[in-house]
Amino acid sequence: MNKSQETKVNLLGYSRAELISWLARQNIPKFRSKQLIKWIHQKGVLDFLSMTDLPYSMREELNEIAIIKPPLISEEINHDSQINAPQKYLISTSQNNKVEMVLIPQESSKSSDNDIDEQKSSTRQASIRQTLCISTQAGCAVGCPFCATGKQGFNSNLTSDEIIGQLWLGVYSIDSHKIKHHSGIDKNNISNVVFMGMGEPLLNFEPVMSACDLFLDDEAYGLSRRKVTISTSGVVPMIDRMCGRTEVALAVSLHSSDDELRNELVPINKKYPISDLLSVCKKYLKSLSQKDRQITFEYTMLDGINDSISQAKDLARILANIPCKINLIPYNPSPFADYKRSSDKKIYDFSSVLINKGYIVTTRKTRGSKIKAACGQLSGEIISKSKQKSNVYKI
Repeated sequence: MNKSQETKVNLLGYSRAELISWLARQNIPKFRSKQLIKWIHQKGVLDFLSMTDLPYSMREELNEIAIIKPPLISEEINHDSQINAPQKYLISTSQNNKVEMVLIPQESSKSSDNDIDEQKSSTRQASIRQTLCISTQAGCAVGCPFCATGKQGFNSNLTSDEIIGQLWLGVYSIDSHKIKHHSGIDKNNISNVVFMGMGEPLLNFEPVMSACDLFLDDEAYGLSRRKVTISTSGVVPMIDRMCGRTEVALAVSLHSSDDELRNELVPINKKYPISDLLSVCKKYLKSLSQKDRQITFEYTMLDGINDSISQAKDLARILANIPCKINLIPYNPSPFADYKRSSDKKIYDFSSVLINKGYIVTTRKTRGSKIKAACGQLSGEIISKSKQKSNVYKI
């Protein structure tokens, strides 16, 4: 008799290593993991009985004990009439919350030779480059006061299938710039994945690492290590655990060059001050096999708070010995906070100081603010307000 849907194992969330281990417990040869991963992640097939290169008896057995079940999209939010505007999706979770996922299309620029070398996935055929911004938690325990997610407090971690499932949905279930794959299946050309949605990724470490493993796996999504980015507020012990565990890109939400102000803007700094954070960032860079890699430091520009020329000079000073680029983010207004965005002139002057010091500096375009999908605006629908407040990350 079939197990109920609730008791079956969801193989969507299993990395190759986890799948091999699970198959071994079912006395199924490890080489079948490659076939399963291809069916699930390269072909988007959710039905074991349709996996025609597996023995029929094995398909029946898998159908009895396992499922492949992505999370549900409960709502699509796209009120921006611009061509290639970002699209926001509410994703239902097992805890009856809704987290947000954002698809950000962008016209592709001409690829460099280095980019071509890294384009492993057969899906890179479209002229539109699409970045998928995914969530890892319902709410966030870090509590940055300018961030809508942080203002809600923390409710729950997403499971690995809910995290990995967001990319599966982005590739197979979203009707946006789909291309015909060589297998005949319509697929979206997701070229970049960023863990910049709701939650602190490194406080949900193992499911995030499992997701990274699959995103990079040639038999799954085949993304380049440079095209998968974990954005963190600076959980120092978890960055340390990343060393030798993964080689994805790292973006650090810095927002200040001194501990006193960063304690206010990024409360986790009280436990892991800037000196410790920068030290572990250097260690992570040294652990990478490609030695030309950089850390991205993200810096939200808040009017009258962290945007002075002296603060730009201090930022240049503390980052002097770290291969990095700096991403300035114009603050996106949130109804949960009273901060204001720095003026264009202040952002330009701040950027100029850093450029004159030899840094690569980008200023993020404000996209998605019409649908509250820009940086710091994601809020989802989180239940149990009292539960959130009791689960704030202890610093």
